Amino acid sequence: ERKQRWTPANPFLYQMQFRLSEKRNSRTVDVCATTAAIREIKVDGRRLLLNGEPLAVRGLLNWAYAPPRLSPTLDEKWMESELREAKQRGFNLMKICLWIPPKRYLELADEMGML
Repeated sequence: ERKQRWTPANPFLYQMQFRLSEKRNSRTVDVCATTAAIREIKVDGRRLLLNGEPLAVRGLLNWAYAPPRLSPTLDEKWMESELREAKQRGFNLMKICLWIPPKRYLELADEMGML
């Protein structure tokens, strides 16, 4: 079976689940669920390749300004709107500058096809 690769046009994500079990009695100690993407980014001379195809990066610099606040927001609807509006304007990358986004922001970017 050929695995689907993630692209901005087709942001395919796999649902993953990891289970930690004790060896002697197979009792489950912990379970972790997450998503993952299969993608490969390479440099070929002066070109970037995503999954072997040329990638034209069009990005925005994100300083986390979320009016009326002067600090980053943790509001998921705001984050989703920000990414959606960038994608609608033809951008495919959000460059994070001087702040560390919450995990959910990065998950939304993956789900929405933003690098």
